Amino acid sequence: MTTSSTALLFAVGMLSLAGTPVRAERQMTVTARSPYVERVPYTPTNLSSDQGVRDLQRRVRFAADRVCAPDAHTFLLTYNQTHCYNSAVRNAFLQIDDAVARYRSGQQIALNDVTVRAR
Repeated sequence: MTTSSTALLFAVGMLSLAGTPVRAERQMTVTARSPYVERVPYTPTNLSSDQGVRDLQRRVRFAADRVCAPDAHTFLLTYNQTHCYNSAVRNAFLQIDDAVARYRSGQQIALNDVTVRAR
């Protein structure tokens, strides 16, 4: 193939692309339910007493069970499931501790939730 025929093929290819419409698409974030994430709602009344905090922690533990071992029908969990559960609970309890500290310092807290995420 000669240089002029290569240039001609290139020019024809470029012209064919010129007729192709180009769309600029916006980026968007899609939020979908995931079996590996669960949100546990709470209200300020949950944070006002030790019993309310314990109840929230109990609900977080149940949520961690669901996201880390959703199909576990046995009492023996794998290492990964146990590690996932411990990490999920630890992270969620940090969120609870932060919410309790904000509530007890006098900050207004509306309805909120703790995110329990499989790790």
